[in-house]
Amino acid sequence: CSPKSTPPQSTILENLRQRYAKDQFMTAVGPILVCINPYKFHASKYGTDVIKRYHEDPSLAIEAPHVYDVTERAFRNLGAERTTQAILISGESGAGKTETTKTCLRYLSEVAGADSSLSGGDIDARILSANPVLEAFGNAKTLRNDNSSRFGKWLEVHFLHDKLSICGCSTISYLLEKTRVVGCGSGERSYHVFYQLLASDDLELKVEKLQLPNAAMAAWNDYRTLTPLGQTWGANGDGGGISLDAEEKQRAQDARDFDITTDALGHLGFGARTQVEIFRVLAGILSLGNVTFQADSQGYAVVDRKSSDVQLALEHAALSFGVDAAKLERA
Repeated sequence: CSPKSTPPQSTILENLRQRYAKDQFMTAVGPILVCINPYKFHASKYGTDVIKRYHEDPSLAIEAPHVYDVTERAFRNLGAERTTQAILISGESGAGKTETTKTCLRYLSEVAGADSSLSGGDIDARILSANPVLEAFGNAKTLRNDNSSRFGKWLEVHFLHDKLSICGCSTISYLLEKTRVVGCGSGERSYHVFYQLLASDDLELKVEKLQLPNAAMAAWNDYRTLTPLGQTWGANGDGGGISLDAEEKQRAQDARDFDITTDALGHLGFGARTQVEIFRVLAGILSLGNVTFQADSQGYAVVDRKSSDVQLALEHAALSFGVDAAKLERA
């Protein structure tokens, strides 16, 4: 380029900027679709009617680039070439990868719904039900994004060769951010499912089955691993600078999300007993995080037996894991 000419990348960015200002946040650059997160839902750009238009009219993508078009091209190539197709969704935190993945899955479930003769007859619905579960156990609030995926995943949707209808799905997760389980940064949260469990209105689960301490009023700041750095553990309602009104709204949302998570687990075939076992492990992890240590006379770390709260946490963790408390303490 000469000094006076405009660099190609500047032209592309200016194009994206102008389109975004007109709520045209999806732009085609060759076979690549560039999406800029609008941080609001445009109902007119999604839904069954819009899916039908992109499925029936491939030329629509020229005037209106869309995630639906990318998915439609992969689906059409699957039928025409009879070879595996892949859609790569990438971007920084908050770019919209999670929502885009769900948009692709909704499109496929609409245009290639599962054959009703298959086992269960609702495979496509179960594939969509996996999203709330993956998000509950693998997503967290960060400084950049309230629903940030803290893991990568390779998701495969399987089709019947003759009918091109969905017959199954498998998800392989990798690079899960395990360090978040034992602590989170200021202004951030651990995985959603911990807060959902504590906010749940299901007292039978929390009191009788999980035996959570102070189950009815349990809050995130009753647990060290859920208390962000710089905030006081066990502050009994101190939201760390968050207003009580905002804290109540967040707790109510977590409670609703817990119902969505349990419903999704049920739809995926996890029975009530299995779900209790899953939540028992989560409860044990929370309690184990409240076990603190001190140095003995030889400088080795031992459980801080001077604290009754620590002893209670150790006993509850052992109960949740189904192991002996003394052996857990030694371990």
